[in-house]
Amino acid sequence: ADIKESLQLNKFVTDGFFFSGDDVLFNYQLENIGNQELKPKGEIRIYDRKGREVASIPVNADGKSLTPDQQAQLASAWSSAQGFGKFKAFLNIDYGNNQSGKLQDTVFFWVIPWQQLLAILVISIIAIIVSALYFHRWLEHRHIQRFALTMGVPAGGAAVMQAPPGMV
Repeated sequence: ADIKESLQLNKFVTDGFFFSGDDVLFNYQLENIGNQELKPKGEIRIYDRKGREVASIPVNADGKSLTPDQQAQLASAWSSAQGFGKFKAFLNIDYGNNQSGKLQDTVFFWVIPWQQLLAILVISIIAIIVSALYFHRWLEHRHIQRFALTMGVPAGGAAVMQAPPGMV
């Protein structure tokens, strides 16, 4: 018998390049180019920017089989709620009954939780404004003390001013 077990990966992509901390959807399209029914299985491993594995997601969790000359669009999701920065997703698919085959691909994406960054920005702006007002008040108080010393007013004392003649 002429047994040909061959699977082709047509694409492996995410549904965007930037994510804000919600679910990242991985889409992958497989095509059975052999003459035997195949049931692919495997995983998508997700790595952070330091190369540490942060998650592993099963591929074809439903156990879908592909008949010869059939294409299948499959998807897996990862919750990136705790993520920040650049990530790498590594797709690793095994297939075959008589012969074992492997498909691999990599995709990069960014997780930038804009709600958290916006909160940090607002808090930073408020802190800068409060600090500037405090510094301005300190500088003004210092300037008044210097002015008082140049006018001959003792430190902490009040200046007694006399009205010019004819104003009383």
